[in-house]
Amino acid sequence: RFHMAMKFATIWASSLASVGVHAKELNFLVMGDWGGSESSPYTTGAEVKTAKAMDVAAAELNADFSLVLGDNFYSHGISGDCTDPRFQHTFEECFTGDSLSNSSGFQFHVVAGNHDHRGNVQAQIDYSAHSARWNFPAYYHSLSKTAPDGSTVDILLIDTVQLSGNSQLNDDDTDSLKGSELPGPADVLAASSQLAWLDAKMKASTADYLIVAGHYPVFSIAEHGPT
Repeated sequence: RFHMAMKFATIWASSLASVGVHAKELNFLVMGDWGGSESSPYTTGAEVKTAKAMDVAAAELNADFSLVLGDNFYSHGISGDCTDPRFQHTFEECFTGDSLSNSSGFQFHVVAGNHDHRGNVQAQIDYSAHSARWNFPAYYHSLSKTAPDGSTVDILLIDTVQLSGNSQLNDDDTDSLKGSELPGPADVLAASSQLAWLDAKMKASTADYLIVAGHYPVFSIAEHGPT
C-alpha cells in the first residue's frame, strides 16, 4: 500500500506542471502512508521523490498546506518522545523544498494512522510545539480555510484508529485485518467522545464545503477494503 500510494502521488504531482491553476481556487495537498523507514537513512526512495514532487506541486498550485493522513512513521510509530530523531530524519530533512519551507508558511495538518498508534501518538502531538510546519494539536481536530473567491471550507481531521481499532495483528507486520474486520475501539469512551465531537462540528458548520479526513477509508477497492 505504501509504495503504491507514494508512486501514485509522485506521478500525480509531477504532472501538475502542465495544469493551469485558476486564481479563484483553494488548492492543497494530501499525503498518507508516507512514513519512511525505521532503518537508516529513515526515508525511502519513494518518499524522497514524492517530497520533491510535492514541492513542485505546491508552487504550481499556490498551495500552502497539506493534510497528513497517518502512518507518519513506519513501522511502529514514534518510540520516544517529541525529541525523537525520527522527526528530523523522516520529516524535517526530507520535506525541504522552498514551497514547503517554514519561510513559505506551508503547514502540515496531521492525524495518526494504525502504525502511529503502535507507538507514542502523544509524542507526535507534542512535536507541534517544536515545528512551525507540524500542526497536530490533538488526536482529532479541525481547521477552516477561505478560498480566494470567498468560498469557505471546514476540514475535520479524525482519528479512525481510535474509532475502529488497529488493523495490525502482530509485531512484525506479517498480517493485518481488512477494514471490515476491525475489532472496534480499544477505548469506547474515547471513541464516543470523538463521534460526539464530529457530529457537533458537522451540524454547526456553515461553510460552503465540509471535508472529513482520516487514515482508514470509508470506501476502498484496495487490498484493505472499505471500513
